[in-house]
Amino acid sequence: MAYRGLISAGGPVANRELFFLRDLPRALHGSVVFSPGAVAAEEKAVRAIAIDSRTCREGALFVALPGENTDGHLFLAEAFRAGAVAALVQEEKPAGVDEATQPLVRVADTLRALQELAQWYARTALGSPVRIGITGSNGKTTTKEMVASILRCAAPTSASPGNLNSETGVPLAIFETDPESRYAVFEMAMSNPGEMEPLAEMIQPQYAIITNTGSAHIGLLGSREAIAREKKAIASRFDGSQCLLIPEGDAFTGFLADSIRGTVKLFGPETQRVNLDASSSPDRVIITGAESFSVPLGGYHNGLNALAAIALAKELGIPDTAIQEGLNAVSLPPGRSEIIRGAAGRIILNDCYNANPDSMLAALQAVHGLHTSRSRSGEKVGQLVLILGAMKELGDSTAEGHALVLRRARSLSPEVICVVGESEWATAADGTVRVFPGVTDLMAGLPDILGPDQTILLKGSRSIALEHILPCLREDGNA
Repeated sequence: MAYRGLISAGGPVANRELFFLRDLPRALHGSVVFSPGAVAAEEKAVRAIAIDSRTCREGALFVALPGENTDGHLFLAEAFRAGAVAALVQEEKPAGVDEATQPLVRVADTLRALQELAQWYARTALGSPVRIGITGSNGKTTTKEMVASILRCAAPTSASPGNLNSETGVPLAIFETDPESRYAVFEMAMSNPGEMEPLAEMIQPQYAIITNTGSAHIGLLGSREAIAREKKAIASRFDGSQCLLIPEGDAFTGFLADSIRGTVKLFGPETQRVNLDASSSPDRVIITGAESFSVPLGGYHNGLNALAAIALAKELGIPDTAIQEGLNAVSLPPGRSEIIRGAAGRIILNDCYNANPDSMLAALQAVHGLHTSRSRSGEKVGQLVLILGAMKELGDSTAEGHALVLRRARSLSPEVICVVGESEWATAADGTVRVFPGVTDLMAGLPDILGPDQTILLKGSRSIALEHILPCLREDGNA
């Protein structure tokens, strides 16, 4: 039996009271100023938290966050029209609405207030679920979904919905946690120095997983050492009773384990005394040895993600039957290790949600295994086609990272490599590699590239938006 405790629109606890407006001074340590409209509304209940006026609904507290491209303070009127019970705004920002009638709560910093409010709520309203935090350069979402799926087979479990894993996403995930859950699983991500500690402060995980340390966001953090240091901060609020699970054989395994105030456990094939078979099936990894499990996802990297989830489940005393049941039920969001059957016998490995050099290499290994497995099975197989989007946020490592990926891609002897992003792949064009400035240009060129029975990889950074070509691949290649 699977227990699900995730709040969502229309979910079992979607319309419950989170707190009242009168609670805000206590939650935010008194550093708030109520407008006359807010004073009049202080007995009203808050039933949701919104940071986007388009997702605001009746009873929501709208948190107006300033940003690089826009500012939530510009959308206060829209939030109130959508049913917001009040808005959290910054002291120096003009409201643009009537403060005598509209309930505004002014604070020095709305982002910090959102995080403090989430931390207060977690401490006072969530009861005592076992809190699990998951971070890493690659595999965070997949590992989170595996862990949550396994734990749901043992007890009521909540998990961060979608990609609510950032400095703004984690607070929302906390508010969307069912207080009746036995386990609460949170994905925790960062892209800049200093972002992980506030997440750890809010969640205060009792168990934490670092899937790996890689080169994601290296352009913003400067070095792999800095990335490892930031990931390690997931354990910054440990006090001795918590457990950190880290990967064996990582370049920073020793650093991650050093000076942790709690228990440190390794996961990986050698530690768990197992073998990972990712080549016998295109969409499954078989784990054999001291433990035997079947993972319904292709790619060796997903076998490693599964070992992290299994190691955590063992720490929590989850039986093997529930672990396998949970693995069988894993469902990943679109764009992550997704195998799609397209037109004319084509098979597409859609892994285009995001990319960095490490995840690119893993995807290339996975699509090579998929292509080889199709050939071995006697299936009619066409050529291998690699469609790779540029990798962002690599900074000074941009040229080196793209060159590394391209060398590996060429070694697979594909029919063609299509790369999107002129500046990143500028020197790549040759007889095998075709460079396209953007997705629109790629779509125009697809009819000349696609053929029957091909195995196709889609992989690139989120901003490249390679998913827009999926309809072409599913059909006849025409946009």
